[in-house]
Amino acid sequence: MRFYLRLFIVMVLFGSCSQQEPIIVERGMYYWESAANSFSDNEIKFLHNTGISKLYLKLFEVTYDSKMGAIPISKTNFSEANQLKGKEVIPCVYIQNSVFTKMDKYELEDFVENALFLITTMMKEELGVKNKPKEIQIDCDWTTSTKENYFQFLKSLKAKTNSKVSCTLRLYPYKYPEKMGVPPVDKVMLMCYNLLSPKNNDSKNSIFDLKEFEKYTDTKINYPLPMDYALPKYSWNICYENKTFKGVIHGPQPELKPYLKKVNSLWSILQKDTVINDIYLRRGYRIKNESISSQNLKDLIDQLKKNSSFKDTITVSFFQLDEEEFKTTSHEELDHLYRRFSK
Repeated sequence: MRFYLRLFIVMVLFGSCSQQEPIIVERGMYYWESAANSFSDNEIKFLHNTGISKLYLKLFEVTYDSKMGAIPISKTNFSEANQLKGKEVIPCVYIQNSVFTKMDKYELEDFVENALFLITTMMKEELGVKNKPKEIQIDCDWTTSTKENYFQFLKSLKAKTNSKVSCTLRLYPYKYPEKMGVPPVDKVMLMCYNLLSPKNNDSKNSIFDLKEFEKYTDTKINYPLPMDYALPKYSWNICYENKTFKGVIHGPQPELKPYLKKVNSLWSILQKDTVINDIYLRRGYRIKNESISSQNLKDLIDQLKKNSSFKDTITVSFFQLDEEEFKTTSHEELDHLYRRFSK
């Protein structure tokens, strides 16, 4: 009897030690608008009412000019930034991959200095943040041909700032780090969306398709850097005249829906000439609407949990903050999605 009692105690203790410790999920949100766009009152209220503690804020994008070198474009205006008190703001910079195909090592150092100067200036003047941010995030879809220059940029950036440096990580370099390399940063943000080309996949949702996602997450991968996770919460309408691509209209665009005749779950035919976001659409245009449902997000999270080892504290962020996108998602539903990571 004593033997079985001891055995029972050992099994209980062993079992409790072998289980994964509960993780802390910090709630994040991306804001990726440009030019004259800024936060709406409803978006500010949303941030404060949903327990979101981190805001990943795109400050500017970078392109390459043959005469001027790397130059900032698409700067974001923050007229309501004073209402972000209590939130950790992580400045983000999107760098076109082509920048690193045209830049030599000497230009790289100037680029790092200029990028840091602009980040510091915008954080101070636009956001009133005098101290250096805790984290700076760089977004670039690097390739094997640009890896060397991009990684050198990240290494130099990390050496010149007291802030932690993170970068985005697409699913292909996540699964094949031996080919794509591991960026020299403090941590990465795995982007769990945009799995397919929106122009070349008529029958699939290019923002998120579970079968495509499973191809990159079907095995346990011990990525050598701490990892956070970015989930999709956005939509767009891809417009074609016959088979000719005419443009993308971002967001749900409810004013467009009355003029659409459904063909299937993805495709519709425009029934009336109309103008949306300064894009002229002709009657007969084929419109592919891609969006994300709550079930899609649950499937995504559950698939991640199968082969991921979440450690201690992770940040889970949705892309992106847009009051139109979240009108159909209650605060309770969003809360459950965040909590699903730690269940």
